[in-house]
Amino acid sequence: MIVSRRVRIGASFARETLDISNFSYCDGTETIRYLACRSSDTAGGWNKEEETERKGKNGLMVLRGKRKKKGLLITFEGPDGSGKTTHARRLVRKLRRQGWEVVLTREPGGTPFGDRVRKILLDRKFEEEIGARTELLLYEAIRAHHVKNVIAPAIANGEIVVCDRFTDASVAYQGWGRRLGEKEVKAINAFATGGITPDLTILLDLKPEVGLGVIETRRNGGKDGLDRVEAAGITFHRRVRRGYRSLARKERNRIVMIRRAEDPEETFKKIEDAVETFLKRKGAGVSGVGKEPRRRRRVAGMKMPRKR
Repeated sequence: MIVSRRVRIGASFARETLDISNFSYCDGTETIRYLACRSSDTAGGWNKEEETERKGKNGLMVLRGKRKKKGLLITFEGPDGSGKTTHARRLVRKLRRQGWEVVLTREPGGTPFGDRVRKILLDRKFEEEIGARTELLLYEAIRAHHVKNVIAPAIANGEIVVCDRFTDASVAYQGWGRRLGEKEVKAINAFATGGITPDLTILLDLKPEVGLGVIETRRNGGKDGLDRVEAAGITFHRRVRRGYRSLARKERNRIVMIRRAEDPEETFKKIEDAVETFLKRKGAGVSGVGKEPRRRRRVAGMKMPRKR
């Protein structure tokens, strides 16, 4: 609820508004009749069509309405070769068939800028030049750009964002794998993301020996087919796995750890069940705001085009 009144300041008037529903307090000098939300577009989280108004005592104007709906951030994590990229794409296809507005993205990358830096990070020519701190800060630079230009706008627009790796990867790979410290990495994560955290994380777990074997087979290149991070050694990858499993134990409400099965269908069924349970739980109030993420409108007899 917003309470608004017109206040005299010298020879001019100002509009003073106080939101008593956890919105921010502000006062301005525009002499519009009601508030910015009376314009033809949605503004300040209010929708013109949903708004009702009444005159209160002492000239107070009370406006009632609904906040904009917020989207969701679902992330996929896991050691190299766990199949998270494949399953993330499958989940996105399913959600879109169900009518959800979904954005699929990845880290490192997700933007032209991020993809350029990603190539440097994974290039084995820079194996000796890129130290642990340099590596972390480059990942975080990509993340800050990615969040600002892709993730945050999509969430604000009420869409579901499915991201292949996010902040947990830095904790596992740089915090545990490179031994920079979990607490230190989490602090830099928070700075890079502006506080945005995943609503749900699917963690696919498997032994690093198995995952790296899958990658080598897929690329048919032996050790030379691995990128700079993949080629960091089995001891490094065992620490990464321990880091992921530690996070899963600490954040059971957010992270769903699924053991990667030999049959991809078995693994994906567990992912489907976890996401379905999560969406049902969030259906009454996504991130505490609104009713649910946006669904695409469907017209009878019309086949919805696939979102690219």
